[in-house]
Amino acid sequence: MLAEERRQREIEPMLSMPRNALLETQTSDAERHAEELLREMHDLNDQGAFDRRGKDNKKEG
Repeated sequence: MLAEERRQREIEPMLSMPRNALLETQTSDAERHAEELLREMHDLNDQGAFDRRGKDNKKEG
């Protein structure tokens, strides 16, 4: 229960920030570059590259 409360308080807002930023219109080259990086982070999260503890799930080798 404590872990779920912490997730709602700390993790969920962090994950929603890139989603919200991607909805904004980018006007400069720097903003477009930042949007590209945010999209990559968002896509990695959606693909499940990281589990709930933040560990990398990709297998090496």
